[in-house]
Amino acid sequence: MKKLLLPKVLFVGPPRTGTTWIWEYLRARGDIVLPEGVKETWFFSNMFHKGVGWYASHFKQRRDYSAVIEVDPSLFSHLEAPRRVQKLLGSDVLVVVTVRDPVRRSWSHYLHARRYGWTRKPLEQAIQEIPDIIEASRYSKHIPRWKSVFGEKQVVILYHETLAQSPEIFVRNMCSAIGLPIVDVPEQLFRRKVNISRDVRSQILIRTAMRLSKRLRSHRMYPVIDLFKRMGIQRILYKPLNKGYSLHPQDRAMLFTLLKDEYDFLNVLNRH
Repeated sequence: MKKLLLPKVLFVGPPRTGTTWIWEYLRARGDIVLPEGVKETWFFSNMFHKGVGWYASHFKQRRDYSAVIEVDPSLFSHLEAPRRVQKLLGSDVLVVVTVRDPVRRSWSHYLHARRYGWTRKPLEQAIQEIPDIIEASRYSKHIPRWKSVFGEKQVVILYHETLAQSPEIFVRNMCSAIGLPIVDVPEQLFRRKVNISRDVRSQILIRTAMRLSKRLRSHRMYPVIDLFKRMGIQRILYKPLNKGYSLHPQDRAMLFTLLKDEYDFLNVLNRH
């Protein structure tokens, strides 16, 4: 039986911590095997029922490559993901967590949820509707979960703030941590912001588009999704976020109250 080509490095997120930028960097390198046709497969979170054959079909054999990697931020706070990953990929897989200031990450997550039409509610109500706005910032809960399955040495921590301040230093740290040869940041990514938050034009349109996209992804019809994107579907679905839509002091205080323990955890993490 032909040996399946599967990742040995997983970037597990959480969302809004630079994972799209990381994926674009890895793709631009040219020596990394990534899922074909899509950034993340959602296999270990939403598509596990599809089976290993479905997952492995995303990774195409090639002559020369430095690593097989997937970037999937849906995994970080998913309760079943660590054991699923261990079961399929083994205990020696390298798990990479990208952390960001908890309040800023949660706020960005909320704006992202608005962009995709998952909520139109104010932040406090949206948190009840979409728990991951807060849950995915609970590093003190989820990093130990991953370490308990894979061990301290197999869980790598990278910092979004480093990426924001110096992409070159971030890339050097990342490549060193996961054993990749260092390749410079491409010019087009050097100061580029990716996956910028926007707002939706129509709840009905965006929900219809999301349902269609999920169905197409389930059947690996990624070229159809790309065709819609090239046809300008995003201009129909989204509009620029209102410039006045910023984090109000009372919302910032609420987020900090919910996430204050995470700052203590990250301070300890930084010292190790």
